[in-house]
Amino acid sequence: MDDNKGMNFLVGFLAGAVVGAAVAVLLTPMTGEETRRIIKEKAYNPAKAKASDFANDAKSKVQDFTDGIKDKAYEAAKDLKDRVGDLSEKIKKAVVEKREGILQNFSKNDENNA
Repeated sequence: MDDNKGMNFLVGFLAGAVVGAAVAVLLTPMTGEETRRIIKEKAYNPAKAKASDFANDAKSKVQDFTDGIKDKAYEAAKDLKDRVGDLSEKIKKAVVEKREGILQNFSKNDENNA
């Protein structure tokens, strides 16, 4: 919502600057060079500064958003790694237990056959 307000303000500001410049050109008794200088001072420079501020704010918001995504991805990867590590340990333990059980069965079979 705030981005919309900022964009609406910027569009309104630029439209007002253009209308003001057009009125000034039509109603001024000054030379073209003087008129262009005044238009630049009164309309172009402030509009340029406002657009630059808007772009910087947008860049900052995008950077904050990407930083948040990176942090969440890092946490998810860390959690997944921990879970996989736990599962790996459980699997190793189960394999060792099964192997020991199989070896014990072979030992019992060898004793019974002897």
